[in-house]
Amino acid sequence: MGGKMNQPPNDCTKEYDVLNDTCSDCVYTKDTCPYQNKSVNLERYEIQEEWFGYYLDDLLATKTEYLQIATDLLMDFKHAIGTKITNAIKEHSRSDNYGKKIVHESAKCLNMGERDLYYCVAFAGKWKRLDDCPARNWTEAKKMLDGKEQRKECRHKNTETRVYCVDCNRRIE
Repeated sequence: MGGKMNQPPNDCTKEYDVLNDTCSDCVYTKDTCPYQNKSVNLERYEIQEEWFGYYLDDLLATKTEYLQIATDLLMDFKHAIGTKITNAIKEHSRSDNYGKKIVHESAKCLNMGERDLYYCVAFAGKWKRLDDCPARNWTEAKKMLDGKEQRKECRHKNTETRVYCVDCNRRIE
């Protein structure tokens, strides 16, 4: 990087490259680095110490990370269930009515609604590989299966600009 290194003015343990405006061992800039960028407004809380703002930022980042993991797991689960039911119907179905019985009994066993299982079957049928599904979550996938909402491809690549006051570190709208 080649810039002047010094400790950032917070609890971050990473050296900060002032000239290149980035952390010394990561690719983040000052505006995107979770260690450099305090986004929680402490005025709403009784504890207004600087460390607490970074602690809350870390909590929010953890929440976001685990909610995304949960969303991904739900999508994996729905796809796997749909695939298994489809395979069971293909291998063991004696008639159309028997396939409905397989779904009905599967719903009882899983404590899920039959309609939800039919969505799972349609989901696995439409997207053989989960990675091919453009939906970000199960609700969006169901809407696509119903044909109600097609997700438009965004030509932007997750761009966001945030402006913060240098003195108080508050976000400026």
